[in-house]
Amino acid sequence: MPHAPLPPLPDDVAHVLVAAPPIRSDRHAPCRTLASPAGPPRDVILVTYRQPVPDHLVSRSGDAEPPRRVAVVHVGPETHGDALDADLAALPMEVSVTSVPAADSLTELGMTIEGRLGDFADGPRPVGLCFDSLTALSLYTGRRQTDRFLGWLRSRVDAVDGIAHYHADPAAHDLPPRERYADHFDAVVDVDEDGTVETGF
Repeated sequence: MPHAPLPPLPDDVAHVLVAAPPIRSDRHAPCRTLASPAGPPRDVILVTYRQPVPDHLVSRSGDAEPPRRVAVVHVGPETHGDALDADLAALPMEVSVTSVPAADSLTELGMTIEGRLGDFADGPRPVGLCFDSLTALSLYTGRRQTDRFLGWLRSRVDAVDGIAHYHADPAAHDLPPRERYADHFDAVVDVDEDGTVETGF
């Protein structure tokens, strides 16, 4: 069952936590709405610990214009190959991929994200950031470093007047993500296993 439509969010909401089970095939369905609330075109940074193909940012129904540029920051070993290059070339957008090691130090990841934010800061609309996921980040770095990194990342997104949303697996944390990360976000979108969507502030 597809998830329910994402309710509109207030204009002053810049940082959103998306708590959704990773097993749902449509777990990235809110990304297009959250990445482009003011409408396309949009420059998007996708930070992912998964296969770096950002097709979940493209409307599958063809009724929305895709972002004009997507910068993928892949955390983990470099996965470039002919098959991936062909998949990226087929997307209706300009795509770049940078791989950074999945190490406990966040210095290189932070520098890479900050560089992409600077690259896109001159766009016609605010840059959008999709961070997938806080669950993976916390597994690599621990709670304390995750909190520090989120505080720093929020400040860097705010510095370029950007917007961001961050995915988390509700079942993989000792506290519900809504409680665990509440101080870092302006709104929380909870997606239940049956696709029910609840938005809170």
